[in-house]
Amino acid sequence: MGGELYNTRKALVRGSGAVAQSAGAILGDAEAAMQKDIEVGDYMLAMSAVPKPRPGDQETEAWVEGYAVRVQVTRVDGQPVHGSTLADDSGEMTGDHGPFETVAQAMAHGEAWGRHYVARVLGHGV
Repeated sequence: MGGELYNTRKALVRGSGAVAQSAGAILGDAEAAMQKDIEVGDYMLAMSAVPKPRPGDQETEAWVEGYAVRVQVTRVDGQPVHGSTLADDSGEMTGDHGPFETVAQAMAHGEAWGRHYVARVLGHGV
């Protein structure tokens, strides 16, 4: 299933409707929305939204679901990202005021971070 999961996630980015529907069946629609792979030049950004509780409104003091994002950067050709390191991991990232309110916000932040990392830190123009 691990190979199928990777291939399904990779196909989701490439935009085939039939594959996206089968990905929903394999992963479950909620899980499929919380994972996304994007190819940036010679690199692959594998993003995952992670549920993270955040404070709700001050009146009820209840915690509501928020999201952090984790990005793993690998090379498409399987070569090391730098030195002998095959992948770099961002760790869990949240916004300035704690976890993101939506998966979309978390993913947008992860994509921006990944593109910046490839362009500026690894030194490859995108």
